[in-house]
Amino acid sequence: TQIDFIPGNFDSRFGDAIGGVINVAPRKGRRDGFHGYIKSDVFDTGILAEGPIGKGSLILAGRRSYIDAILPVVLPKDAGLNFTLAPRYYDYQLLFDYPISGGEFSARVFGSDDRSKLLFSSANDTDPSNNTSLQTVTFFHRADLVYRKQLGPWEFLVTPSYRRDDLSFLITDAFRFHVVSDTFSGRAELSRQLSRRFGLRLGTEFVATAFDLGVTAPVASGGQQTSENTSNLLRPALYLTTTLRLGERLTLFPGARLTYYGVPFTRVQVEPRVRLAWDLADNTTLKAGVGLYAQTPQPREFDAVFGNPRLGLEHALHTSLGVAQALPRDITLEVTGFYKSLWGLARRSESTQLFAGGVRPELEASTGRGYVVGGELLLRKALTRKLFAWLSYTLMRSVRRDAAGEPAYLFNFDQTHIMTAIASYKLPRQWQVGARFRLISGNPYTPNLGGIFDAAQGGYDPIQGPRNSSRLPAFHQLDIRVDKRWIYRRISINAYLDILNIYNHQNTERLTSSYNFQATAPIASLPILPSIGLRLEW
Repeated sequence: TQIDFIPGNFDSRFGDAIGGVINVAPRKGRRDGFHGYIKSDVFDTGILAEGPIGKGSLILAGRRSYIDAILPVVLPKDAGLNFTLAPRYYDYQLLFDYPISGGEFSARVFGSDDRSKLLFSSANDTDPSNNTSLQTVTFFHRADLVYRKQLGPWEFLVTPSYRRDDLSFLITDAFRFHVVSDTFSGRAELSRQLSRRFGLRLGTEFVATAFDLGVTAPVASGGQQTSENTSNLLRPALYLTTTLRLGERLTLFPGARLTYYGVPFTRVQVEPRVRLAWDLADNTTLKAGVGLYAQTPQPREFDAVFGNPRLGLEHALHTSLGVAQALPRDITLEVTGFYKSLWGLARRSESTQLFAGGVRPELEASTGRGYVVGGELLLRKALTRKLFAWLSYTLMRSVRRDAAGEPAYLFNFDQTHIMTAIASYKLPRQWQVGARFRLISGNPYTPNLGGIFDAAQGGYDPIQGPRNSSRLPAFHQLDIRVDKRWIYRRISINAYLDILNIYNHQNTERLTSSYNFQATAPIASLPILPSIGLRLEW
């Protein structure tokens, strides 16, 4: 399976996104016999089986964790949190491929389910009722059909799909968010290489989503407010991507996307985009791109109770410039600078607006602006006989404003430094060692400067400092893996030891405040976690 994360300047096949996209291309099953594996360690067990089915192939795979039974036993008592339901997950995949009428047919069914519930201890035990529980549920199930066929010089592709998502988030009884959505989508493409220098792809995409949204949240006047909303979103689109070679070294990839966003937005969006690759030398390539992107706000933001159904689309202009250099010993180096300008973002509003029933608070408005600027470095040592290595580093700043003239602040998920280093080395006698090191800046947050007692409500209200003016400590962690493999004819047994967070650094996930907001305490992430496992492969 090939998984590509494209952080920006993606082509016109992808829409309704102003950040990045993840493109997943599943592989076909093997047809040279029946193969598979069973893997089990301290945290989960997984299984995969694949083989030929007539002229086609079939892959069946699944995984189930039991970390919810392990973590409450191994976590130290002073960790500051108690898993009433520790992280629990499962996922599954079914991939079927078969040749039909001169083309290739694929059916894919896959999904996952992740749940957790935690109880955070108060930073001041004089008020035990201040303990805070956090519960999350995220699952999806998806079915895709894919048919690809060569029709003379043209290649035809059609991919109908159905997906069901369920996302819920709960903080005690004060805030509840639950959205269930059903999405039907379809894509059809025609592509052709018209000449050695020119190729094109013409496609259409249709997306229809029905969702049920439920939100319960506190209001400024005291008490709570609840919204239950059922709505639909329609998003048909046409797109064109082309490949244009100008000479022997310069290639352009111009394209455009035309999308109609249905109720409640009812507007047409045109998104032109172009990328280029220029071979400056035999081992040096200049890459650049610029394009317009748009997306709908989140369902809560255009909710009739907690948001504003008159919101518009959110927009972004992506620009990037980079160089890829091939180095000796199968090493490649890529350096890319990027800038994204954002506008029309949904932001909280204190204004009012006129509706048919009278005047009401606006709550949300499409006045937000911002930018993301930074650079990326990727150094990769391709897998040779013994060594594989990978180093990526991103330096970035993400800034927002609620409206023109309003003060700027850091984006909630701004991370100045993001670094990942991976290395794996094959030793004699089927031994292998690997390591992964991660360093990530902590997310910004708004600090509490103290609290004021509210006699009417019988509790304390926080005095907040400048928005997102503080930052959590940086996350850093080193993980180690040691493998030993034995091969017996067509069966291999792999024993491995994984040690996560080997130097037991207490990374801060979030801060919890005392009942009177006079003190804070860190909520630490997981401590050092060793895991021993076996993988039987045939």
